[in-house]
Amino acid sequence: MKKKIGLVISLGVSGLAIYWLIQSVSLPDVVYALKQIDYFWLISSALIYMVSFLPRGLRWQLMLSTVKKVSVTDSTQVVVLGYTANNLLPFRLGEIVRAYIMGKKNDISKITCIGSIATERVIDGTVIVCLLGLSMLSLTSAIHQSEVLKQILLAGGVIFSSSVCLLILAFIYSEKILEIWKKHFGLTGITLIEKIIHSISFIRDKKILLQIVLLSVSVWLIEGAVLVIILWAMGFSNFFSAGYFCLAIINLGILLPSAPGYVGVFQAASVFAFLALGYSESAGLAYGLLVHFVQYVPITVTGAIIFIRYGYSFKVFYKTISDTT
Repeated sequence: MKKKIGLVISLGVSGLAIYWLIQSVSLPDVVYALKQIDYFWLISSALIYMVSFLPRGLRWQLMLSTVKKVSVTDSTQVVVLGYTANNLLPFRLGEIVRAYIMGKKNDISKITCIGSIATERVIDGTVIVCLLGLSMLSLTSAIHQSEVLKQILLAGGVIFSSSVCLLILAFIYSEKILEIWKKHFGLTGITLIEKIIHSISFIRDKKILLQIVLLSVSVWLIEGAVLVIILWAMGFSNFFSAGYFCLAIINLGILLPSAPGYVGVFQAASVFAFLALGYSESAGLAYGLLVHFVQYVPITVTGAIIFIRYGYSFKVFYKTISDTT
């Protein structure tokens, strides 16, 4: 029942976003904007986006290194599979897919894998909020004065900075947490708590922690370059700051529940970013479609190839994952 409610909410949010887009934009203008771009730059940006998965894979390998040594090839391929699953399955099951495959392939606790992925998302969110703040500084005064954007920046800053603090405190006081848990709940669930704490054990190694932070920044700088290039190819000025601004707004927007692949919500966030920048809704939708295409098709095709190479069946795999969540 909960899954059905979640599916209805996700599809409902995407449906509302698509309805708003249809009502807000001029489709002929969208088509015209799509025809103006030099598709050489679209292909180039797709290749750059694929490159961003190399630091993603290395980062996850480092995060798991204090738990078990895994190869960068394995971690990168499984990250790609997770993104592919998010594009094809409901409920953002890509994170569960990553944990399931990595755990099964390398004999690591799936809870520990999920914990590391959750930590990765917290770090990503922190970097994205920082990029939003930095990009806003170099944009127009209208951006600086926007109360909505100020609230988004404030809320994102509070949520992700608090999450980072909680992660650090959870690790520092891990023994105390286990002691309190045993006192109040006995051994019930203690293994689960230990596995979650184990997933953030990389914090103790300052060198690894610094590498993870630097890799996280590089991931989003590379992905942001994709949005910058497409914005430049569409002929917009101030494309550098505006591109990273769009990166932040879109990625914060797709945190909302949505259909597989963030359909509708992705484009609506793009239009919102364009309106904030003083551009038209139609150009924003065209931009959202182009960026989404670049981020959706290459990684989904690559992930499907890896998925088949691993010998999985999409139907059986989805049923297995669904039964465990």
